[in-house]
Amino acid sequence: MIKDLVSNFRVYFLIKADIVLMKEYQLKLSDSKTVGKVFTELQKIGISNISIDKLNNSNIEKYRQEVKINAIKSAQEKAKSLTNAINQEIGKALYIKEHENIVNMTGL
Repeated sequence: MIKDLVSNFRVYFLIKADIVLMKEYQLKLSDSKTVGKVFTELQKIGISNISIDKLNNSNIEKYRQEVKINAIKSAQEKAKSLTNAINQEIGKALYIKEHENIVNMTGL
């Protein structure tokens, strides 16, 4: 699918330089191995302006949950370390607030 098409014909007529034509394609690929091959082949033919617009993973919710669990365990260890420095102990959690900062992987 062609996503965008741009050229500099106006500049060509003003300064008579080479015409630069830019085409933008969007590929939908299903695995990282194929993405790597596409990047390699495009670079071989001189195309270097390549970007990834979006990433998806079927296990994304599982990974997010694991990250949250690891973050709260890390916070608990940090709290223990800090309270030990002043000869105190931590108690039960009074309040846990989760900030939803889900980053969209567009325009990596």
